[in-house]
Amino acid sequence: DAAGTGTNIYGFEAAVNAEGVVVEIGVNVSEIPAGGYVISGHGKGRDFIRSNIVLGATVTVDEATKTYSVKTTLNSYYENLVTEVNSTVATAETRIRQLYDLNVKDLTKYIADVKEALAELKTVKEQIETGLEGDNWTEEQRLSQLMQYNKYQLQVDRLHRVIQTMSAESRPVSGRGVWHRPIETTYAEMKKNVEMYAKVGINTIFVETLYNGYSSFRSSSKDFVYNPKLANKYTGDGKTYNDYLSAFVALCKKYDIEVHAWVENFYVGTQNDVPVVKNHPDWIMYNDDGTIYQRNEGGAYIFLDPANKDVQDALIAYYLELLQKNPDVAGLNLDYIRYPVTDASEDSGYTMAAMEGFYTLKGKEFSEAQKKDREKMAKKFLQLFNADYLEGGQAEADQNYNDWCAYRANIITEYVRRIKTEIKDTQKIVLSTSVFASLTESLGAKKQDWKTWFSNGWIDIATPMAYYTAASDVLSNVTAMIQTAGNNCYYYSGLASSYSGLPAWQNKEQIEASYLAGANGYVIFCSTQIIGHADVQDVLMAGVNSTAAVRPHDTLDKVLEGYFASVLDRGQRVYMPAGGMTQEQYDQLSAKFEEIKAMPQDGAVNIYKIQKAVQGITVSTYAKGYSGQRITESLKELTALLDTRISISLIANGDWDPEKQPARPIVTEDGIKEPEETKPSTPVNPNPTKPSAPNKTDKNTDKQVDPVIWVVLAVAVVVMLGSGAAIVFMAKKKKVTE
Repeated sequence: DAAGTGTNIYGFEAAVNAEGVVVEIGVNVSEIPAGGYVISGHGKGRDFIRSNIVLGATVTVDEATKTYSVKTTLNSYYENLVTEVNSTVATAETRIRQLYDLNVKDLTKYIADVKEALAELKTVKEQIETGLEGDNWTEEQRLSQLMQYNKYQLQVDRLHRVIQTMSAESRPVSGRGVWHRPIETTYAEMKKNVEMYAKVGINTIFVETLYNGYSSFRSSSKDFVYNPKLANKYTGDGKTYNDYLSAFVALCKKYDIEVHAWVENFYVGTQNDVPVVKNHPDWIMYNDDGTIYQRNEGGAYIFLDPANKDVQDALIAYYLELLQKNPDVAGLNLDYIRYPVTDASEDSGYTMAAMEGFYTLKGKEFSEAQKKDREKMAKKFLQLFNADYLEGGQAEADQNYNDWCAYRANIITEYVRRIKTEIKDTQKIVLSTSVFASLTESLGAKKQDWKTWFSNGWIDIATPMAYYTAASDVLSNVTAMIQTAGNNCYYYSGLASSYSGLPAWQNKEQIEASYLAGANGYVIFCSTQIIGHADVQDVLMAGVNSTAAVRPHDTLDKVLEGYFASVLDRGQRVYMPAGGMTQEQYDQLSAKFEEIKAMPQDGAVNIYKIQKAVQGITVSTYAKGYSGQRITESLKELTALLDTRISISLIANGDWDPEKQPARPIVTEDGIKEPEETKPSTPVNPNPTKPSAPNKTDKNTDKQVDPVIWVVLAVAVVVMLGSGAAIVFMAKKKKVTE
């Protein structure tokens, strides 16, 4: 009968019963306890609740001071641990029963071990509680018992996390990437790291190639010189390489790891003596107050001016040389493809090139004196945003600033267009980009309109920086990106759980959340969180990367082979032993897969035919029960990926220009047709002012709502926690009859 708080998924909550005991915690609690309340927080409030409130804790609310206090006991921590472990074990046992491809033998052993360890922990807990009640322990005895408890608790927690990470199924087709920072000064160090990446299942590396204004390959550019912190030569395996990048790419090629050059376009570090800055002081980005160091970037960063065509030309020339000298580099990963983080109060981009360009668009012209002096130009330019100088007053000032923001966003977009046209199209490489996962933040704070880039098909792989501490935030933000930009590119979510200080097992949680959001893979930021971190490596190998994977952007024959071989392998190892598939059915399914693999694979029409053939597989003919469910999941995943490849093929072959025609052409087995005109899905209401009849259908479940409904009357008490807030929902239930 009770209802939850109705809050969104960006916070964290704790439900407290009438006795003041925490009975449920989570992103959204299922209900407000009768006579109790819910503490709901976001921002720092969310973090406080997650870190300090556990199941079984006692909470006291002081309505006068609008604060609450939390009291925890040994038993509350024990109950919280038991609840978490039991939930993880239940998930693992369910996945085993439902025939997910897991290491069942080891997983079953760990489940038995953790249950035994929990029983031992309970015994020690009860001994401590009895001893403390008797009040006859010495301090030495008390500490000894607590240390014993801690020993068993750590054992339970270790087993708990092993079970959690082993419960993840390894996808046969997935982008498994890492942003790699060059730290190796010898070939031996480099080889050790590349071998480790191969061992833990990484198949794509974005290696930092342009960082702090320095290059990791020997460019002829006097502006982007070879990084002096790297070795002059790398020698090993009977060969000498003249720079870092050539050695790294050659090593990765031996392990079938694809290398993309990670380049930080307009960011050139924090030092004003790097060659590009010394050579071209007129290329530097200026703030609205005349300074060059950025104020909202987490450091005193220096940026180059995106509005300056010479800057763009220099970067594009550098990228062309990079790819021509290193033909085994598969692509470019564009980072810092944006303006610095700014707002109206602390703005940036006030270079002569940008100001003159925008001023001209406004039908205005600077004086000759202003054109020769950036400070004079800026002083005049800033009057565009000052109501005192405008006939239209504040409204005109606001419009001018909005136009100024749009102008800078367009500069970045046109630069991305240039890279697509002058580099991607000519060098036939894979183009990817690192962007904020939130379009609002990207466009508003960074002038980064990734929706246009992705929707237009300019980018092959989107790597949204979903750098969140909660897996639920990864899920919601990556989902929102894909829904916003569409499926004209692949999505490999950028994750930074370990970089953010989270425990290693959170990598598994965030990777699974990314898949659930619809992403085709992930990229970990960054290499320093994997190299030397055995716990992170173990998490990857235990579940999500336990078997090798084909990259989603690999050739279609490899992708089909990846999915089909996986289904057949699981058929032999999992489904047939469980009685879900016979040998005859296995042979028939194998033959069907061979038919599909033999189909022509070039062009959108042929990809569509393959997609229809996959969709036409009647799984019940080949498997039953959970075996059939698992096969169906794999084929649905393949079908969705094929749909993305249809879009990409249409754009690449010139059959579709989303910039001119947003709706995708209709692809059939007979060819490609223009999209039909979009029609309203429901008739237009001829009398929109007429009140509609009461709707008794629950819009979330499409189930009929009983005439007797429960109304939750809530009183919200706001408890401030730093810059975040926690809201205490106190509820009563009242029965209402219509």
